[in-house]
Amino acid sequence: MINSLGEDILSKYQITEKPVAVRPRDLFSQAIFLEEPEGGEVFLDLRGVSGEDWPRDNMAYSQRDLLRRTFSCSQKPLRISPMCHHFMGGVVADQKGMTEIPGLFAAGEVVGGVTEQTA
Repeated sequence: MINSLGEDILSKYQITEKPVAVRPRDLFSQAIFLEEPEGGEVFLDLRGVSGEDWPRDNMAYSQRDLLRRTFSCSQKPLRISPMCHHFMGGVVADQKGMTEIPGLFAAGEVVGGVTEQTA
């Protein structure tokens, strides 16, 4: 991972734990956000990764041809940015999923708390 200046983002922000997308992903997301305010961008640079060096886990290996063919990752770095992939709640609903708004029901991750059912 490099920034617009070609600096190694993981080294710059002392992110050493691997895989970056799993364990230290919050630290990595923060590092990207720190680069962006002044117009900086962060890239996944796969140009130097040979077929033999490509990770062999199912997820990475299954994406190899797509990244090479569709996104030309062997010719140019790919811009990356963090995104929300889950939501930790916030909507209050009763035990039947009813909210304070008539007709609006909530369930699953969007629910941040359950209140006692009112009569």
